[in-house]
Amino acid sequence: MEPDQITLRKIMLVKQIYTEAIRESYAGQSMVKRIIAVLGFDLSVETALKTVITSIDPSKTLADGFQSLLQQCDTLLISADLDALPDRANIIHVHAIRNDAQHRGRYPNEDELNDCRVYARDFLRKVIASVWDLDVDAVTLTDLIANTQAKQYLADAEASISQGEFRSAVNSAAIGLEYALMKSEHAVVGPRPSMWPKAMLLVDSFGRASNESDGREAYLTFTRMYDSLLFLTLGIDFAAYLRLHAMAGAITFSINGTPFIHGNQSEVDLEDAEFAVAFATSSIIQIEATVQDIDRPFGRTPYS
Repeated sequence: MEPDQITLRKIMLVKQIYTEAIRESYAGQSMVKRIIAVLGFDLSVETALKTVITSIDPSKTLADGFQSLLQQCDTLLISADLDALPDRANIIHVHAIRNDAQHRGRYPNEDELNDCRVYARDFLRKVIASVWDLDVDAVTLTDLIANTQAKQYLADAEASISQGEFRSAVNSAAIGLEYALMKSEHAVVGPRPSMWPKAMLLVDSFGRASNESDGREAYLTFTRMYDSLLFLTLGIDFAAYLRLHAMAGAITFSINGTPFIHGNQSEVDLEDAEFAVAFATSSIIQIEATVQDIDRPFGRTPYS
């Protein structure tokens, strides 16, 4: 079927819910984050099912209950001469894990979380391709990003994933997020300390200079406080940011805006690349929601 604009927006919502679940699924050992991720994966599947139903028959009243929704969706697909729902057993398994977490208070383990991630991804790819002849990877959340340069970095990252270039995807995502932070931070928390100093000059109560190691620790503490305030104000998960940059390395920009990556980079795979793109995309969307315009945060030029 040819999707109309309302259906396209719903498909984008499905992708956004799935992307947020991907981000939450990489939140270390937090049990609560695992549950939130499982709920998100299941919600992305359920939203896709409802989008299929209302796309085929907008007048249809949606069935109550997950199993009834599956049956209603299958019946409508067959009546429209389309393929039946793919991976039915898998998405039922995802829903069962979700029910155990939400209704029985049982925390999902790593294997169950990975099952939800993979099964939801495969189902969404298949059903969206089958019903609307769309590649879910081509349904890009970068369209929700207003800033042209940040959007381009994330578009490059998404393209790299589709080509199997996971290192390039991680790097482009990290650069895009760092660009958005760099453009916004001055207006949010003031000028960042120069990258060149490595210590502060400290004096004791008698006016005597402290040793250099104390100065270095004080400077590092100050920069950490700066970063913590920035991320708290913007509503971005600082732990997830540290995870991203453990994969990508440190990023700086030259005077003309050219990005450079420094330091060690860890090995990355598809799941790492998906996390990087999901986290960077949602974070940039969050930054724009806070400052309105990355180029003119709060209506000011970045350094005014």
